[in-house]
Amino acid sequence: MKFNKIIAAIALPLMALFTSCEQDLEVASKVSTDKSVYAVEANGGEVTVKLLAPQDWTATVSPASSLDEVEGITVEPASGNGSSQIVEVIVKVPENKGYNRKANVSFVGETISGAITISQVGEKGERLLECSIAEFLKKPVDASVYYVLTGVVANSVNPDTYSNFDLVDPKTGDKVLIYGLAKKEDVSNQKIGLLKELGIEEGDQITIASTRGAYNGTPQGMKSYYISHKKSEAPMIKLGMSEVTAAKGSDFDLAVSSNMVTWTLSSNVSWLTFDPATGDKSTTVKVSVAEDGEGTEGVITLAAEGLESVSCKVTRTDIKDVTIAEFLEAPVGDKPYRIVAKIESIVNEQYGNLYAEDATGRVYVYGLTATKQAKNDKSFPTLGLRAGDIITIVGTRGQYADAKVEDQKEQVSGAYLEASCKSTDVTITEFLAKEVASKYLESPYYRLTGVIKEIVKEEYGNFYFKEEASETFVYVYGLTKAPVAKNDKSFASLGLKVGDKVTLVGQRGQYPTAKVEEQKEQVSNAYFISSAAGGDVPAPEKNLTVENAAVEVEATATSATFTVKSNVDWKVTKAEGDWITKFTESGSNDGTITVEFAANEGALRTAKFEVAGADKKVEITLTQKAAGEAPAVECKNLAELNAAILAAGEEGLDFVLNLSKPAVLTRICADNKTSYFQDETAGVMFYGYVMEGAFLGLTIEGVVKGTGVVYNGLPEVVAFYDISGARVGATATIPCTELTIAQLNADFNKYLNMQVKLTGVEVSEAFSNSDKNGKVKQGANELAIYVKTTEAFEAAQGSKADLVVFPAVFNANKQAYVWAADDYKPSVVGGQITLASKFTVNVGETVSLGATTNSTATIKYSSADEAIATVSADGVVTGIKEGEVEITASIDAVEGFTAAEAKTTIVVKPAGSSESKVYTLTFPDDNSANNAAGGYNLEWEAQKDGFAWTISAFNNNKWGNEWKYIRGGSKKFESTPSIATKTVMPEAISTIAITFDDCKYYNTDNIKAAYVLVSTNADYSEAAKYPVTIAKGEVEVKITTPAKGCYYKLVIEMGKCNNNGEIQISKLVYSE
Repeated sequence: MKFNKIIAAIALPLMALFTSCEQDLEVASKVSTDKSVYAVEANGGEVTVKLLAPQDWTATVSPASSLDEVEGITVEPASGNGSSQIVEVIVKVPENKGYNRKANVSFVGETISGAITISQVGEKGERLLECSIAEFLKKPVDASVYYVLTGVVANSVNPDTYSNFDLVDPKTGDKVLIYGLAKKEDVSNQKIGLLKELGIEEGDQITIASTRGAYNGTPQGMKSYYISHKKSEAPMIKLGMSEVTAAKGSDFDLAVSSNMVTWTLSSNVSWLTFDPATGDKSTTVKVSVAEDGEGTEGVITLAAEGLESVSCKVTRTDIKDVTIAEFLEAPVGDKPYRIVAKIESIVNEQYGNLYAEDATGRVYVYGLTATKQAKNDKSFPTLGLRAGDIITIVGTRGQYADAKVEDQKEQVSGAYLEASCKSTDVTITEFLAKEVASKYLESPYYRLTGVIKEIVKEEYGNFYFKEEASETFVYVYGLTKAPVAKNDKSFASLGLKVGDKVTLVGQRGQYPTAKVEEQKEQVSNAYFISSAAGGDVPAPEKNLTVENAAVEVEATATSATFTVKSNVDWKVTKAEGDWITKFTESGSNDGTITVEFAANEGALRTAKFEVAGADKKVEITLTQKAAGEAPAVECKNLAELNAAILAAGEEGLDFVLNLSKPAVLTRICADNKTSYFQDETAGVMFYGYVMEGAFLGLTIEGVVKGTGVVYNGLPEVVAFYDISGARVGATATIPCTELTIAQLNADFNKYLNMQVKLTGVEVSEAFSNSDKNGKVKQGANELAIYVKTTEAFEAAQGSKADLVVFPAVFNANKQAYVWAADDYKPSVVGGQITLASKFTVNVGETVSLGATTNSTATIKYSSADEAIATVSADGVVTGIKEGEVEITASIDAVEGFTAAEAKTTIVVKPAGSSESKVYTLTFPDDNSANNAAGGYNLEWEAQKDGFAWTISAFNNNKWGNEWKYIRGGSKKFESTPSIATKTVMPEAISTIAITFDDCKYYNTDNIKAAYVLVSTNADYSEAAKYPVTIAKGEVEVKITTPAKGCYYKLVIEMGKCNNNGEIQISKLVYSE
């Protein structure tokens, strides 16, 4: 018998629990029992509980769930005194003629407690409650209560193993994920591929019993078992995926689901073939992607007579996803491969030489850069990576047969980083406070160090993991040698045992329905970093690094030095470089390697060395510039650097920046490409990538080497390739220079790329996130503005504001960048009146202008000639006689808003005129120069023939690729695309015709609702609602009660889509 709870609480030897020997207890954190669950037969009986309670205690009995009955269950004794000895407590359970039941028996002291569960079978067996899926979703999480559910099988995942699927109510559409399916007689075995065994396919009706569970807050059916099923009588076909990326020369599996039909697979490209290409039942098809053939995109079509075909988009890429073992088996060449692995160790920090390891092996990566480069740009230090981080890299199969280190002969060459998963160092206590999120390679990773307390399952590496200095622990649900999506049972190869100190990386998991309380809070997707044997005092970690592992010297130089940081003896070996005359060959602990050579009179040359000590190896490289090559420009501050870059122009330059005073990171821009540094003299823009791990207030001083260039007139730093001589720090003070526009214009180059605050400017030409060009002024001094952010904001003409900008130039034109919506802080907003430019009304009839304003002031109206038309105080125009007249709408200046006015032309026609008005919106519209939108979550303004619409959540691709339409629907998030008139339409619109195009990804399955709102209010607080039936071609919406002076808004509510842009609109026509 295993008394793990008692051991965990007081650390007694196991045999002590079977004796009456008294023991001195140092700490007791709970009331402990010898077992957590006791089983009782239907005819009743007694169970004996061995109890250790250091405080006075009282026993209570309660039902384990709302369905359990506990009448008659008693505890003797019902209370007791605290003691350091084990006592026996008797729980008496009467005969159970009802359903199976469970009771919780709690032992509660003043500050501590413990509990056991009594599980008793009943004569009636298991209690099953029938309910709908909608009712099931509302039930509480409870692993002890089973519900009978009936629905249709959909979205089946892993039918060969886990049999996970969605159970859908065909009448209501409600659905729940069923996580595994078992046979009733063996409900714990959820990995038997029961769907496949029973021939159950998508569309079939199934009845199951399931408990209400949840994962990360999402409802699930858990511990489910099969009752019955009925085959679908409806013909159907379905593909297992709608989009896939595959490498040339590779194969992938495509699930084909069908019922009662013969199906055929075909493709619009020659480089896709299928095995099999036809069939009459569900199966898995092997799809082969050929090396040759034209194009990178193809479409697989699944067809069956009498059914609408379905398709899958295939994107063919040169990059093949492989394991390290597969990579090492590939031939040496230029073909790119993608590898996901952890960094085992870093050999060269400057160039990114490292060892990568996955579940299948390890490989040497000969240099890793931030982006794809023809030549290593030394960008690895900016990535902020360390050993143990997960990296996704792309590189080619390389080989260096002459490498002196055997395991460096087979290489990943030309590698660049696609993605990384870094870990945050936390204690176990801190880890338990983190938000639950455990999606492989997506959710946050945490690095923990602790001691193995108890191994629960050796095969998978499940164990309790505690802090060294406390009894706080967490359950590690599987530990593997390297990151894997599915446990590969590699724990045994690590040789770990109870008491070992381990460092691991994992995600915050949770299993609320775990039978063992201590296993509910978990470390998920954990992989190994390092360990020390239990009881050992770990020796200091062997350390050998070279601070400046890559050194470049001028052609005239005759020596160079490398700085070694180490706590071991080390030796230096020259790998290449016949021009080297002498070098330091060995040393101990910290030291210096001096290399001597003659001045270079020829081409650029390189020497390579290996520094080795204990089991550590570091590569170092010395490069000497060619004779006559321009030396790197030396600068002492950012002002000198900017001046040097401007002087070099588009040719660019290498620089050595020796900062005696720190430069501060003043801005990290939302484009993830741009950041700014500033010292006492000037600012510089760093463009291309943002240094990983960077933060506002980061400081750099010392020696920084990099490259600068002028782009469209603006000086930019495009690489910091050597920061080994720099010191990094932090400051809470972010520089921001306050200037007037006059001061800025007077010495513009001085303030280029600095963070500048302009106080009390007036917006002389409006700008916003969609209308990016504008102007501000102070008196007679004016400054052009260009908005770089996509965050929603609007600077109305006439507004007065404080504005933070970064001065820039574009082809010699001076301007200032606005990088964030918060950089614009208005004190007075320019008053605006929105009003249509023209209205038509018959003599004796009226029309409402429907003007709106952003101000709190009341709009006033006046007519230039009341003999032609009059206007009331609320903006209703009455036609008096035939002609044209100008109506003015105006607002006075009030607190927070300036005065403003707008004018419209009123055309008065003879009484009884019936000419119909038509408004047509096509794309690109008249405002296309200002409303480029490259996403599915943006808002922009369209204009046509003087009328304006506000368009939200539609993408216009920035009008690239000759788009003459707009698209809605995102595969990343739910969205609500809409097209709304910005002002009222004076006429009574009776019909709205919408043209929905037959586009590449046309799909209406993800549309929740579509309708047109008609209202006299701009906020549509009171609106008539007209449904829209979306179909390919022109769809007419009839307004059954047309009225003058209304707003119109087309709304399409969409769930998360299979593809971006599933709805495409090219035209809207509003007819009177």
